[in-house]
Amino acid sequence: MISMIALDLDGTLLRSDGSISEETIDKLERLHEKGIVVVVATGRSYIGLPQNIRCLSFVDYLISSNGTTVTRWDDNSIIYREWMPKDLSYLIFKECSNLDIIIDTLVDGTWHIDAHKYKKYNFILNNNVKKYIEKTRVMEDDYDFFLNTLNKGTEKIVMNFDPSNEIIKNKISYLSQCYPVNIWSDKKHKLDIISEKASKGNALKWLANFLKIEVDTIIAFGNDDNDISMMKEVGIPVAVSNATGSLKDSTKYTTVSNDQDGVLQYLRKVSTLTSQKE
Repeated sequence: MISMIALDLDGTLLRSDGSISEETIDKLERLHEKGIVVVVATGRSYIGLPQNIRCLSFVDYLISSNGTTVTRWDDNSIIYREWMPKDLSYLIFKECSNLDIIIDTLVDGTWHIDAHKYKKYNFILNNNVKKYIEKTRVMEDDYDFFLNTLNKGTEKIVMNFDPSNEIIKNKISYLSQCYPVNIWSDKKHKLDIISEKASKGNALKWLANFLKIEVDTIIAFGNDDNDISMMKEVGIPVAVSNATGSLKDSTKYTTVSNDQDGVLQYLRKVSTLTSQKE
C-alpha cells in the first residue's frame, strides 16, 4: 500500500528536453485523486522550477535545494528549513573569495550573486545559463558586505567554476572535511553547498513524520547521487536506468530511463497502489 510518491525532477520525472508526457501527468493526477501524497524532491530552488512543473495541480509538497526546505505546494509556505547559519556562509565565502569562481547565495527565496566575480568569470557558462542568471539574480557589488551583514541563514551557496582547476577541486575537498556542510556537484561546472544536516532523505523523513505517514509506504524515484539519502529512507526506492551507479546500488528497484517515461512505466507495473485512506 502506497501513501506517498517522491519525485526527483531532472533526469527522473523530466525527460532530457525538460518535458513530461501527458500520460505521466494523467497517471499521477489519478493517483493523487485516490489520496496519495505527491512530493517533488529536487536540487532546484523554488525560483528555479520550470514552468511546466509549477503548473502541476497534483503536487502537495516541494522539497527543494537538496532538502534544505519543505514548502506547501498550494501557497509556497515554508514548513521546514535546515539552512546554514549566516556566520558559516560568510566563512565559506572568505575561504573561496580568492578563487576563480562565481559565488551565488540563496536567501529567503532570492538569489544574490557576486557581481564582480560574475563579470570576470562568466565565460565558463553557456549563453542560456548567463541569460537565466542575469534575469533571476540580484547583482551584489560588495559581496563581503552583503554576506557579513545578513541577519538570517542561507538556503544554499552555489559555485560555478572551471572543473579542470585543481586548486578549486582541492579547496572543495577541504571545505567538505573542515566545515559542517554537504557538498554536491553536477560533475560539470557547478556545486551546491548546504547545511550538513540537510538532505533529501532527512527532509522526506521529516515530512512523512509531519503527515503521520509510514516511510515503508513511500515510493521514491531518482537518478543521481543527491537522491541516495532519499532512497535509504523509503520502502520502495526506484532508480531510472540512466541513474548513476552509486544511486542504483542504493535502490531495490529499477525502471526504464527518464526519456522512456520511467516513472510512468514503474507506476503502471505496481498494481497495489492504494491510499491509506481507502
